[in-house]
Amino acid sequence: MTPFLENGPDLVAKRRSLSKHDGGLGSITEKPCAESCENAGSQNEPTHHGDHSRILKFVPSTIAHTRFLITATLLCHLILALVLVTTRLLSPVLARDEAWRLDSISHGESAGNPYRRSALVHLPFMPTPANIVPMPWAEQELHEKKSLLRTHLSTLGRTLVAYSGGVDSAYLAWAMREAVGSNMLAIIADSPSLARTLLADAIAFAKEEGIPLEVISTSELDRPEYARNDGQRCFHCKDELFMAMEELRVARGFDTIAYGVNRDDQGDFRPGQKAATLHHVAAPLLEAGLTKPEIRQLARQAGLRIWDKPASACLSSRIEYGRPVTREALTVVEKGEDAVRALGFRQFRVRHHGEMVRIEIARDELPRALNPAITDEFTRIFKALGFKFVTLDLEGFRSGSMNSLLPAEQISGRAG
Repeated sequence: MTPFLENGPDLVAKRRSLSKHDGGLGSITEKPCAESCENAGSQNEPTHHGDHSRILKFVPSTIAHTRFLITATLLCHLILALVLVTTRLLSPVLARDEAWRLDSISHGESAGNPYRRSALVHLPFMPTPANIVPMPWAEQELHEKKSLLRTHLSTLGRTLVAYSGGVDSAYLAWAMREAVGSNMLAIIADSPSLARTLLADAIAFAKEEGIPLEVISTSELDRPEYARNDGQRCFHCKDELFMAMEELRVARGFDTIAYGVNRDDQGDFRPGQKAATLHHVAAPLLEAGLTKPEIRQLARQAGLRIWDKPASACLSSRIEYGRPVTREALTVVEKGEDAVRALGFRQFRVRHHGEMVRIEIARDELPRALNPAITDEFTRIFKALGFKFVTLDLEGFRSGSMNSLLPAEQISGRAG
């Protein structure tokens, strides 16, 4: 009770003065404050009205102050709990956003352009994907997959790696060289369906990373079943490649052939996987459960420059199904894509439809492609290559868009 007293000595003196008078309602005997208050509370002892007011005058404000402190403390704890819960809930979303950003590179979003982001990362208090540190569980999962890959690679023995220079096959060749050293050899097929710029870049990358590489020739264009360009064209291409690699494996004493198919490829129409199964080709990236974004992330962690390289299929995939694949048609497509690349576009496809060319440009680059000066340049380039009609696909770039021309039952059969 002491904190509520004001002018304690004066109050005691006053009590002594009052005790000289006869009892009445105002009289009070001198007692210690604690005893007086206790008796007053337990025996209803009369207390001078003035003293009562002096003692209790600050009680209401003190109680209010205490309540305020308790309420503020509870609010602080509540806010802290909400922040912790929100962070726990949002962190996996933001970590996945980094993976989406890596995956978006394969759809043509370059480092100089805004990456595709979820709405969350546009909030002012949220970090950008480039600054997001993956959650420990995501890092642990990726680390486990990487360890599983390395273990699997070390069990394959002397291995030939089907290499094209793309992200998947390039990372596989690098990882194989890391795991088994000189007991591996990357094989790249030099054929008319491989653009010269991609061949040169693939050779340069292998040289930079010290990956043993050999260039072989394949003759898929001499196969009528390939040249007729139906829905099984990719099967015949891979069948030709793996047959050539099998001959080399036997001649050089290698144990295994491996290629860079990944988990995401299982959701696409890829008849070439049937050829890989037929030739008993190993799929280490798939066995490790790695997705395309995860492969890009591992390649970036390894410091490989190809980690953000745009996806690129063979030139034959640019020609509409049913139109024969010829060297002339492949040359026209390659020259057209070289010209579009020279204009500064990063992710695109030149689709050959006979007299008409259909140009697919990544959606983030499409506004620039629609500029009248650029469209005039497209017209000049492709009419010079022999096309009568030059079109720009307003849907933008779509990987495997030619597959939409195939019967649904053929696509649903996947590699069958």
